[in-house]
Parts: sequence; structure tokens; C-alpha cells
Amino acid sequence: MSDDTEDTGGYDPIAIARRNPQSKAAAIKAFCCTCMGGLVPNWRNDIRGCTAPNCPLYPHRPYQ
Repeated sequence: MSDDTEDTGGYDPIAIARRNPQSKAAAIKAFCCTCMGGLVPNWRNDIRGCTAPNCPLYPHRPYQ
């Protein structure tokens, strides 16, 4: 396992969204993850600290 995978906990919201294309929650997690730079260390904290309140998904973002 690479260091990046260990830092992200092995959880990949983008892959999960691809496997579950009907899941709105999975799509939002994948979008936010991608918007914040992808699977970088501490990506969940990056989503919590999102500073884009004009984004239509802002009120629905995970890990608030």
C-alpha cells in the first residue's frame, strides 16, 4: 500500500461513486473529494474546511 492510500484510510469515494452511480450521497462525496484535490492526505478535513459557500453542493457536503 502506498503512503497516500494509508493516509486516506484506504477509502476511495470516487471508486465508490463509480460502483454506485444512482447514489447521490456517493456522487457528492466524490465531487467534493475531487474539488479539494483528490485523495490527498487529510482530504476529509479539506472538505470540512471548504471555503466555497457559493457552490450548490456546499450545504450538502460530507464531513461538516
